[in-house]
Amino acid sequence: MRTLAFALLLALPCAAEPREGTIEDTWKGGKYLLYVPGSYQAADGLKWGLWVTMIPPDHNSADYVEVWQEHAQFGMFLSLVIEAKVPQGEIGSLVEKTVAEYGLSRHRIGMAGYAEGAPRAWRFLFENPGKLAALAAFQGEIPRDLKDAGKATPVALVYDKGCTYVKFADARAYEKRLNEHGYDVKFFELNRGDHRDEWPAAEMRDVLLWVRDKGNNRAADLLKSAQALLDEGHPGRALAVLESILSQGVGEAESPVLAEMGKKIGESLKAELKKAGDAAAAGEMDAAGAALTELGEEYAGTAKAAAVEAELKRLSTDPKFQAALEARQKARKEEAARAEFPEAEAFEAERKWKLAVDAWKRIAAEHAGTEAAKEAAGRAEKIASDPAVRKELADAEAASACRKLMQMGDAFVKNRLVDKARAKYEEIVKKYPGTSFAEEAQRKIEGLK
Repeated sequence: MRTLAFALLLALPCAAEPREGTIEDTWKGGKYLLYVPGSYQAADGLKWGLWVTMIPPDHNSADYVEVWQEHAQFGMFLSLVIEAKVPQGEIGSLVEKTVAEYGLSRHRIGMAGYAEGAPRAWRFLFENPGKLAALAAFQGEIPRDLKDAGKATPVALVYDKGCTYVKFADARAYEKRLNEHGYDVKFFELNRGDHRDEWPAAEMRDVLLWVRDKGNNRAADLLKSAQALLDEGHPGRALAVLESILSQGVGEAESPVLAEMGKKIGESLKAELKKAGDAAAAGEMDAAGAALTELGEEYAGTAKAAAVEAELKRLSTDPKFQAALEARQKARKEEAARAEFPEAEAFEAERKWKLAVDAWKRIAAEHAGTEAAKEAAGRAEKIASDPAVRKELADAEAASACRKLMQMGDAFVKNRLVDKARAKYEEIVKKYPGTSFAEEAQRKIEGLK
């Protein structure tokens, strides 16, 4: 569900002087890093954008200090790197906090997802239609269930031919699926040899230039997306897109289409609220509770959410309605959790054990308190307890750190720095015993002269 309040969409910069340089802090239990270029001036905040980067669980945001800085000539923006422990539902509030504090343009918010961080970026896109000016997926998987809500956002797919995170053939298949679904996609093919799994810092300029060119038709694309959502029976999600357009400085006077769509959405909500009220008056509490629960989800984070909340408050004085509402909301939570089962089950069927365990654990954490969450936790535990799977899981957990150490050791070998190479290989053996990386490192130690 969208968690961003419309008030935040129109928020002014904070009165306190914003900090500059490299800022490390925490948000809702997880760490983040914000880089503010020295050339940033608060008075010119609306000329600046924001690139948000979602990184893998075993990565440290401090390692990304220089990810974006060198590309300032391709656009004025701040860089926000978010670690995996920041809850999915709190990403939006951190983004809004940053945008408001620095007075940034909401027209220029991009999000990048790197490897295991890519699914988090995709989820943000789907849950916040119209929010992002671009999404860049680096070496990560795309969702199985593509949402129409994301079509208005240009997508850059960046994959190395030798990447070990995602097979290159699979990456090309992702491109085909997105194109077939109507997404605006650009595929960036890399071939960097020994650096195949690293963040493509040097190639980022091409991605940024592409995004900059795409920005010219941003409002028109968003209007098309809003109209499609309205036609599909999602007026609340369409409203979220319209509010995004308004926040970027496109007024109703400039767009009769936008004004007409806003009128239709208002009429639709009024009719649905009346229907729910009539059902309650007729004693049909289950129907009224179901209708208002769905309206609350549909309009969450928009200016119309208050109207739904007001009707809920009015009807909740009736104990029968309150009981029906609570039952419906409990059922909806269960439904929402189980709706995510197919992805985890598909990973299991494909024997992608690390992705399956991560998916089940995420469901258990994000839907705590439901029966589905208990089941998800049990399924994650069952997979992890299988001896045949345990080594593969250990390899996956250690992969990123081991690759870095292995690459450093190999570089030392090439430069005939044998002692330094041995130290890196031994670090792998000591820290990650029982993994294939430890076995490979041990063979390399034995081969040193």
